[in-house]
Amino acid sequence: MNKTSNKQYSDKSYSTIISAFLFMIGNLILSSLSAWMILIFWFIFTTDSSFKSVIINTTKLIWARLHLFIHYIPFITVIFVIFIIDGLVQRDIRKFQCARESAFIFHRLKPLASQMCCVTFFCYMCVPINISSEYFFVPMACLSGLFIKLSVENFKKYV
Repeated sequence: MNKTSNKQYSDKSYSTIISAFLFMIGNLILSSLSAWMILIFWFIFTTDSSFKSVIINTTKLIWARLHLFIHYIPFITVIFVIFIIDGLVQRDIRKFQCARESAFIFHRLKPLASQMCCVTFFCYMCVPINISSEYFFVPMACLSGLFIKLSVENFKKYV
């Protein structure tokens, strides 16, 4: 009888396990968001008006900066596509010349592009003074694009 119960358990598909895990994560996120909203409403209704204005103005500033970032996404995408194409061309030139291939640079530069985007985005969202978004997003797009170009250029496997 023990063998049949193990067989029934092993017959479960991975999709049900993954869907149960995603359901658990979704419930965790929703519960944390609802707790956060309850905390914010408690602060708004129980404190003085100066604190309310600080919360409201900070929320407006975050939404305005997020709105600007969303408008920069097409620019960042175009820069990334240009650098990916340039990296693929450089990779083909290296491959056709039978040049040396090393995966070291690829594996070192691959995480830097996403880290550069995230760090720049969070610095822009957190800076307490008014700075133009071009000073953050144009260098971020260029440096991340350069990291992407170098990592695609040094990609060792066949595409």
